[in-house]
Amino acid sequence: MSHAMHPYFFLSGEFDPDEITRRIGIQPSWVKRIGDPGPPGATGPRLGAEWGWQPKDDDSDDVGDQLAFLAGSL
Repeated sequence: MSHAMHPYFFLSGEFDPDEITRRIGIQPSWVKRIGDPGPPGATGPRLGAEWGWQPKDDDSDDVGDQLAFLAGSL
């Protein structure tokens, strides 16, 4: 059984996800902000931000093609 692999670009740290969106010029697939609720079982709010983007237009089964598409989109 084969599963298709899809690349994504992901940043994490202490930043404002809106600033990353403005600088890169790509709408993210997901964001998590500092202060958002933490994951299940966390003892407090999220201490770091996340900004992630996964292209939806790449249907290639070749990982090299997918990474080239991702790099070209950035």
